[in-house]
Amino acid sequence: MYGIEPGFYEIQTRAKTKNSNWYYGENYPISITGYWYKSNWFLFLCIGLNIAVSAAIIFAISIFLNTNLKLHREMRIKMQQNSLELVMNDIEKAKKLCGSFNVNEHADGLVCLDNAINNIIPIIHGNAALGERSLKQGLQSFGTACLIEFNNTVFNFSLSLGDKEIEPALARDIYAFVFHAAQNAGKHSKADRVNVFVERARDTIEVSIIDNGQGIGWYIRTFKYRFGLYTMRDIAASYNGRCKIQKVSKGTIINAVFPLKLKSEMPKVVTDIFQSTKVS
Repeated sequence: MYGIEPGFYEIQTRAKTKNSNWYYGENYPISITGYWYKSNWFLFLCIGLNIAVSAAIIFAISIFLNTNLKLHREMRIKMQQNSLELVMNDIEKAKKLCGSFNVNEHADGLVCLDNAINNIIPIIHGNAALGERSLKQGLQSFGTACLIEFNNTVFNFSLSLGDKEIEPALARDIYAFVFHAAQNAGKHSKADRVNVFVERARDTIEVSIIDNGQGIGWYIRTFKYRFGLYTMRDIAASYNGRCKIQKVSKGTIINAVFPLKLKSEMPKVVTDIFQSTKVS
């Protein structure tokens, strides 16, 4: 009924006789609820939704800030590691001792060299630096290091990169991507097998890391990611790609596709000039 406020009302009935007398009948109670968006339940629902949305936003912001705090803390710890300083001290001691004419000091110098080697091996395989190696050489060496570091997990590296060398910057990024993905699988997945595929197609290089572990859930990869996941996503995004992380029934599948860039070679004209200069 238009213009009537919501509430409880009574409808009174009466009839008029021929003698102009009024006869009063029954009263019928009615309830008018009004529009649904003006009801109390809708008001309480809106208040509840506002509280829930505000709590979710605060929760997401707090997790985001906490994740970034852990990420920066991890980067700070890596920068403050003094393993290289220990290596340099051992090398300097070895150099001094091996330069002596005393046989015992020579032996002590060799011990210092052994200590330096033991300290530098984790540094070489403990970061995502490819160095001057080719991508294939670096991944083969890293695969061997994974078998040593994670002796309860079988790592299988399948590499199909062709004969021509990949552009150095791209090779370093792919190596870093594989490094962090394989390290995460070895440390956190509880898998007994990790398969790494780096395959060169016509215009792309496809990277896949597959493990049969416990899988990485949506919450972890969305909110509780650390330096490894951050780096993988950043590398993929720098090539206008995406780091796809999929949890399956048994394990995790990580995929990324990179545009193929080959190492630039010296043009044939320049090579001929050098050859003619050398002959003359």
